[in-house]
Amino acid sequence: MADAGAGAPAPAAPGRRARRFCARLLQSALVAYAGLLVLAATPAEIRPDLLDLPARAARRGLDVLGLSAGQAVFSSDAAQDPVPLAWCIRVQGARPASVRQDLFWPDGVCPAAGVRLAISPLQRALHRLLVTARSAQARDPAVAQQLLADLGRYFCHAHAPLADVHAAVWIAARDYATLALSRESVLYLRYACRDDRLAQARWEPRESELVELWGATPWQPQA
Repeated sequence: MADAGAGAPAPAAPGRRARRFCARLLQSALVAYAGLLVLAATPAEIRPDLLDLPARAARRGLDVLGLSAGQAVFSSDAAQDPVPLAWCIRVQGARPASVRQDLFWPDGVCPAAGVRLAISPLQRALHRLLVTARSAQARDPAVAQQLLADLGRYFCHAHAPLADVHAAVWIAARDYATLALSRESVLYLRYACRDDRLAQARWEPRESELVELWGATPWQPQA
């Protein structure tokens, strides 16, 4: 006669049950920790009123643990990095014996309000070229110089006749805690159209230096 209990699963060993319990406890702790970080890091300006009290409690809890919610959670530095919003590109051309005119300056402001569902092919191409040139600058400066020369040469031919092409590039960012707008200068270049050469390229100029090179503040419309 067959044993009636032969087909029943054997009870889990005590050690296996303990391991499962510890794994579930760890998973719950990680989910709770992630929830604390999200609640504490969400700026009050975009947080629903219903979550104000839990968010304050979460921030106090993290303060007790000595953690800073947001981008610098695992950093000993309390200052949080700004959140990049957009690469801003302004290109001007100088015609012989005349003032400069904007050749590329989408909407006259950067970044644009809201979310753009589409950007122009030229804007996409310029952004790709500049990102590639910036990454190539450390590995092979000659490649970066050639890419920047291609940018200047394009505008010289597209808007001829021009004496020079000036381009300023910066990154617009927003402070994580205060939402204040900041700018990081990335590049200034001048291309001499008549000589068909890259006359100047300065990576990461200081703001005062960029203003001097540009002749004004690039992110403000010129009079």
